[in-house]
Amino acid sequence: MDTISLGCIGSVLEETFVLIKPDAVKRGVAGKILKRLSDKGFILKKLELHPTVDKDLVKLHYQNIKDEPYFEKNCEFISNGPVYAAIFEGENVVSGVRTLIGKKETPGTIRGDLCNHPTFNVIHGSDSIENAKSEIDLWFPSNDFYSKNLKYMRAVKITNPSPYEEDL
Repeated sequence: MDTISLGCIGSVLEETFVLIKPDAVKRGVAGKILKRLSDKGFILKKLELHPTVDKDLVKLHYQNIKDEPYFEKNCEFISNGPVYAAIFEGENVVSGVRTLIGKKETPGTIRGDLCNHPTFNVIHGSDSIENAKSEIDLWFPSNDFYSKNLKYMRAVKITNPSPYEEDL
C-alpha cells in the first residue's frame, strides 16, 4: 500500500481494510454499510465475498487479541458465516472509517445503528496504516501466480524437478 500525495498540505490517500462480518451479511445490511462508507467519499477499490473463511486465516487476522477471553468465540463466529472483505481508499481513510464504525452504544455510527447483538458488531476496520497493509496483504494476496505460490514452492520438496528449479 502506498500513500499518494494530493498536492495539498496534509492530504494523503490511504488504503484500509474493512471486513463486513457474518451478522451483517446474514441480516442483509452489508449494502447499507458499503453505502455509508462510500457516501463519506471513500472509494471502494476491491470487494470479495467469502461464503466461508478458513479458521486459520481468521486466527492470523486476529492474532493481536489471541490472549483475550473472547478470541476463540470471535474466530468461530467469523469462520462460520459469509463475510465481505473490502479495500477502501481515501484521504485519511483509516481514521475516517474507524470514526464511522464507532461503538455499539453510539447512535449515528455504523455499529450504533446496525448492531443488534451484545457480542457481534457487524464490521471490522483497520486501526492503523500498518495494520491496514498487513490485513490487505492477508486477505488479498497478490494475484501474481509466482509470488502467490513462491513460499509454497520453496516449502515443499519437488519430486520431479524442472530445469528451472534454481529460480525458485
